[in-house]
Amino acid sequence: MIRRQREFELSSKDGEDETRKAGEAEEQISTATTTVVGYCGQRMGWSLSSAIDSEGRFDHSSVAVGLLCNAMAHFKNYPRSVRSRHCLLVRLGMQYVRQGRLEQALQAFLQALGPLRRARWTSLVSACLAPALRCAHALARPKEYVALVLELLNVEYGVREPARRVQLQRNLLALSSGAVPEPDEGADRAESDAALMAWQRLLLDSTTTFVPVAAGDINAGLTVTGGFCSPEGMAVVAAPTTFQLLLKSDLPEPFQLTKVSVQFMAGNDPTQSWTLDTPVEQRPLLQPNTPHLFEFHICPRPEHAGGEIHATSITLHIGQSTSKVYITLIWDVQSVSSVGFCVSNLGRKAAKLPVELPKRIKVLPKPPKLAVVCDDGFAVLIGEKYLYRVTVENLENAPISKLKLKVFESANSRCQHGIKFGYNIEQCDGAALSLELDSLMPNCKATSVFYITMEKTVDNVSMHMQVDPCLLFVITYEVTLNVENMDMSCNCTLDRTVSFSSIMPFVVESYMCTTMGQRVNELVVKEDVLLWMHVRGVSVPTLICSCTLHLCDKVHMNNPIDYQTFDNAVIDSDTSLSEICSVRPVGATTEPVSIAHATFCWKRWNETYSSEMISTSFSLCNVNIVSCPVIVSCVVPSFGVMYRPFVVKYTIENTTEKTVQLEATFESSERFMFSGMKKDLLKLTRLSKLEIILNVLPLIDGFSTLPRLQLLSSSEAVTSSLKQYSQRNVPLTILITPKDSTVSSSQDSKIALQDAES
Repeated sequence: MIRRQREFELSSKDGEDETRKAGEAEEQISTATTTVVGYCGQRMGWSLSSAIDSEGRFDHSSVAVGLLCNAMAHFKNYPRSVRSRHCLLVRLGMQYVRQGRLEQALQAFLQALGPLRRARWTSLVSACLAPALRCAHALARPKEYVALVLELLNVEYGVREPARRVQLQRNLLALSSGAVPEPDEGADRAESDAALMAWQRLLLDSTTTFVPVAAGDINAGLTVTGGFCSPEGMAVVAAPTTFQLLLKSDLPEPFQLTKVSVQFMAGNDPTQSWTLDTPVEQRPLLQPNTPHLFEFHICPRPEHAGGEIHATSITLHIGQSTSKVYITLIWDVQSVSSVGFCVSNLGRKAAKLPVELPKRIKVLPKPPKLAVVCDDGFAVLIGEKYLYRVTVENLENAPISKLKLKVFESANSRCQHGIKFGYNIEQCDGAALSLELDSLMPNCKATSVFYITMEKTVDNVSMHMQVDPCLLFVITYEVTLNVENMDMSCNCTLDRTVSFSSIMPFVVESYMCTTMGQRVNELVVKEDVLLWMHVRGVSVPTLICSCTLHLCDKVHMNNPIDYQTFDNAVIDSDTSLSEICSVRPVGATTEPVSIAHATFCWKRWNETYSSEMISTSFSLCNVNIVSCPVIVSCVVPSFGVMYRPFVVKYTIENTTEKTVQLEATFESSERFMFSGMKKDLLKLTRLSKLEIILNVLPLIDGFSTLPRLQLLSSSEAVTSSLKQYSQRNVPLTILITPKDSTVSSSQDSKIALQDAES
């Protein structure tokens, strides 16, 4: 025994040095003075009874406190031994209670309760609550006393005895009414008297003692769940939404509340926070094991649009504001990240709402209430100024002001034509348009008109294209609404996309062909060709008033025409018009050129709002113009009769400024006999012509090939050019009728003569 006392003295001296390195809370606990057992030396038999008597009177708790403080200091070097450290802290608090050092005991219990709750160590929590409540009552600590009473009323690990539970609840109600709670059963008379005096001094103070309890940090006998009545998590400005709060009491008797408060915040700005309370006259009464539903109505303001609104805290008020003690139980819900929230600890199963509701909502801008009537899917002819009409009707329950309409091309539009807007038909050249409309009363309408035009010089490639551009209407206005006796000024925006068709008023197709009807992409200087122009209508009926053809400087017209075909002609998708003119190239080009531009003056058929004529220019076909030294033309009758001769006249023209020498040869044919030149050398001076006449006798009826003229030159390049270009206007075949045809010989001669003259 003496050896153990000696060892304890040495260890207690070392322990005092190590306890100085503990944390702030533990340092206050461990630095308390303790009574050390004195060294008695070697005991003899005669002093055995004296030693037993002295050790019987010795206070062993002081030794335990020293040993526990020494052990707590060692845990600073072993931070992973958390549970063992908490167990020692609970034992240290018990020893402090035995010594009557209630301040240190309460600090030890409160320091241990938090980690033990989080670690779900219910046995140690239950062991701490009763002595901690005794210390809080003896020291007259209302905040700690209320928190410990609520946790002792927990049905899971709190007090089981019904009488004791009723007494705890009545003590809580007595404290809220300004009375002194009854002392704990384990307290002695001196401790009870000291506690009574401390409570009386506290309650005799003229000021109200506010007792805020962080109920979310303890496992109280009350559970709270709640959320916004918006399963999709959305709310609209100026539209009330409901926040539902469900309370359930585990207390043995009905529990009277003064009011229930919920604090909300918009975004993360503390200045954008407000609190909603239950009516003062309602005074909720919580029945045991009965869920109570509370509803709070909030109305997002215009400045909340685009952000989020969430509940930050829930507060239960106990007692009157005029009482000496005013208790508030506060649940902080910001740390709860799940959908909905249940502010309870240690995994308690709280009463849930029928549907899990979000604890935060996103605020959307107020949707506009306007009816917009406008054309959609209409057709705008390129080049015209289309009158467009928009009608806006106010569907709000209040007047609207600052009504504006903006029109511009949508970003999704893939139109290659330039869309222009204008207030009137004279000025229609703006890329966007802004119209200010008058204020509108409910169910009233306002109409606005403007012009749309699409201008583009159409070439031969893009004139067949039809595109579908899009217009974007942005309508803004301001409306003042009275929601829950509060005026809200909301700015609303309505976007409306309108698509339409942008088409040409008509389609112009053109091509070049020889006098024989063969299409060509190359023209020869001084060779007559035909320009075909075909105009095809579209879905919109169009009136063509006139057409003007502008030839390029490399081409001349043989016989000018007035294009009466296109004068005051109405065309649509079922109508087409054609015109032919004879032209002659006068100069060669090095690259393809547009043969002409056709300018049409037109307007919509049955157009009532404007009589303005629209002029649109179309680029006709692109061709190459080449030169050939010699051009050959031929005059033949339209048909022949077997065994009756007819005349074929060839004209050879030198198109150059030089003398050309050629070798001319007529090929023989089994279907004809002819007299005249068969093979000869020709010499053509500059710009001269030479005629060759053949008398041809048909031998076989049907379509027969005429004798073919071949022209050869000493130059291979000239010969190749002659074969390709010189005889494109020379007929190759002729129809020969049988001899017993109904056509008389006098008619044959007349027809042949007419053909020769033509």
